[in-house]
Amino acid sequence: IRARLGYPKPDAEWEMLRRRAERGTDEVELDVVVDRETLMGMQKVVEEIHVSEPVGKYIVQLVAATRSSGRVRVGSSPRGSLAVMKLARARAALSGRGFVLPDDVQDVAVPALAHRLILRPEFWAQDLSEERVIEEVLEQVPSPPATPSVHAP
Repeated sequence: IRARLGYPKPDAEWEMLRRRAERGTDEVELDVVVDRETLMGMQKVVEEIHVSEPVGKYIVQLVAATRSSGRVRVGSSPRGSLAVMKLARARAALSGRGFVLPDDVQDVAVPALAHRLILRPEFWAQDLSEERVIEEVLEQVPSPPATPSVHAP
């Protein structure tokens, strides 16, 4: 995914410089936040999250729409579809669900797909962003209805 963080505020940037100068070395000591076994278990949980056929086909349609957009020179590949599915599963798991909803797909589409597009040069001059193209695709491609088939394995 691509996550835009922007620049820190001046005070935060100064704090970063102050702490680096105080440390006296480029070496950084990191605290372990999760051990290997726990991380592998978390990954396994994500792999067990159900993606129904309607939601899976919705992902395929969204990604295909990036390829047919008149604003895009190169749309997302099937790797983009895989990224959307994986991120949507992770979002469902973090929400405590064992299944992916269309809302999960919509929430992860921009960070999963925007950096995978190459816009047509004429749209660069118009300041059109890849993020906006994905937002347009989300507006155009109909979401599957919230029916039991979306939830059932």
